[in-house]
Amino acid sequence: MGKASASLLRWNADDGIINYCNSPFSQKCDKAPRDIIGKHISELQNDNELELKNINNLKLVPGQMQTDTLSWKSKDGAKHTELTAVHAISQDGTTVSEIQIETLGDQDEYRFRSALDSLLDTISNNDSNTQERISSLLNIGVTYFELQSGIVGSAMGNSLELISVTGDIANFVTPSQKLPIHGSFCNEVLNNDETVALHSIEQSNQAELCFGTPLTVRSYIGTQVLSTNGPLGVLAFFSESVRAQGFTVQDKKFIGLIASWIGAVLGNEEQLEFLSLQNDYYQSLFQTVPTMLMLCNQDGLILSTSNRLSDKLGQDALSIPGRNCRSLFLPEFSNTVRNALQTGNVDHLPLTMLIGDDKTLEVELNSSIKHIGSMQGVRMIVLADVSERNQAIRAAEEKNKQLGLINESLNQFAFIASHDLQEPLRKIQQFSQFLAEDLGDRMNEDSQYHLDVIVNSATRMSTLIQDLLTFSSAAKGEVKSIDIDMNQLLRDVQNELELRIQESNAHIHVENLPVVAGDLSLVRQLFINLVSNSIKYRDPKQAPVIKVATEYQNDSLCITVTDNGIGFDQAHASRAFEPFSRLHKDKQYSGNGIGLSICATVCEKHDWSLSVQSEPDKGSVFTINLGVSSTSTS
Repeated sequence: MGKASASLLRWNADDGIINYCNSPFSQKCDKAPRDIIGKHISELQNDNELELKNINNLKLVPGQMQTDTLSWKSKDGAKHTELTAVHAISQDGTTVSEIQIETLGDQDEYRFRSALDSLLDTISNNDSNTQERISSLLNIGVTYFELQSGIVGSAMGNSLELISVTGDIANFVTPSQKLPIHGSFCNEVLNNDETVALHSIEQSNQAELCFGTPLTVRSYIGTQVLSTNGPLGVLAFFSESVRAQGFTVQDKKFIGLIASWIGAVLGNEEQLEFLSLQNDYYQSLFQTVPTMLMLCNQDGLILSTSNRLSDKLGQDALSIPGRNCRSLFLPEFSNTVRNALQTGNVDHLPLTMLIGDDKTLEVELNSSIKHIGSMQGVRMIVLADVSERNQAIRAAEEKNKQLGLINESLNQFAFIASHDLQEPLRKIQQFSQFLAEDLGDRMNEDSQYHLDVIVNSATRMSTLIQDLLTFSSAAKGEVKSIDIDMNQLLRDVQNELELRIQESNAHIHVENLPVVAGDLSLVRQLFINLVSNSIKYRDPKQAPVIKVATEYQNDSLCITVTDNGIGFDQAHASRAFEPFSRLHKDKQYSGNGIGLSICATVCEKHDWSLSVQSEPDKGSVFTINLGVSSTSTS
């Protein structure tokens, strides 16, 4: 078979350094192997015009071989060309580590080219039917591999339904016959993605290898047949005698070619059968369903469409089947659609579809795998028009963006304005004090009153500005989240409010609180304001009692702050967290109505919610919903 003249050259895929060269190959370059090993492959390309014609267009799949044409120039200046097997060698099965080229001897090249010509003649013969084509392909394989029998069959559970047979095996089995495949090499092929090739089988392993026929099997090569609808069955060639030489990568490549042609022939037949078996239900569905719908195979070939889809495309419904569905979308979505078809079951995949008059339509693709007639794995694709929804979403996003910019501008304005107002207020307060000192006893009662109004107004204005600064600070900036021991935080809050607690004779009870993820500074401000609010709006007839506790509401963890203060009408609860909103106008309760607004802002920045339940003369319960089902307690 000419293998003695095979020439081998191998180089590293990463750096192109040659790491093996045998004598037959080195002789082509009029060099010794040692003069070639260690050089870069480009040096041979420069010195001997060594060239692989299609190497840049080959898909080098780890572990697989592809055919190319090698050309080179010998020392006498003559040009040579030879058929070459390019092998992508992989160490880990996923990446190509080395590339090996193996030139085929004259007999191998002649045998391969002759068999390839026969394959092309058979496939292009439009006068033959499917069975005749498959039989011819089997005969080509038997001749090429120099074996005695060939079969192709469809896998049906634990059986193999024969589609065509040739050679010695035809004396014992016939097409359409179902044979058990347990224990046979065909069963190994079905469970193996690689070609199974054994040129010498031990006699002890021959039992049941040929479906219980009198034939024995001493050499065997088989591979899976894949149709357009997926795995179909097995193609195999075998003999009762040991093959003289082992199977080469070129042999495995050739049986793959035959299997591909058989799969293509049977696949076309399957599609015709599918179209003929579509029943009235599907025809009615496509005509009446108010949805853009189509059926495709795994590779995207459109088998049928709904009238709604053809109307949206502005095309005749009969002109769409036979096209690839990827052509219905913008080119940049081609790979996305291909991957979706391979996956089969896909939900809400955003795409842009081409419709009439060079217009586009935003859609969502939903795909599911269906089994209809003999077609297994058909993709039923539903396209939903989401153009109006997406337009509304984009409009809302733009409005939110604008609102965000407005809020940011307002925060910056509040900070700058309140900061710049502090200085003139300090001067008003300072010079009012100077004026009181200068006039002393000379001020009459009216002058004293007027001066007191100026000082009190300036003080209230200073407090308002400080509250604005606090509110602005809470509203802007990012949350720097850490784990907060809430029990320790409440102890810190009580220490800071110690003077107010003593003056009001308040009693604060803190139950076992959880550890919460949040911004320490903001959360501290939150509880200072809530506790201060409970002290401020206390019932003058009794000492204030404030309870901070943990509870669950609808499986969500909450922290509550309960007081026995004066409370307010629950009808006004929605206004409690609005800036500058005061539910109690009594002068004895000073303030600007910003404290609870700060609390609401802090909760919002943490994705928490703040609510209040209140009743006049009974007190209030402020609830912080942390939005988590569980957390640790300290």
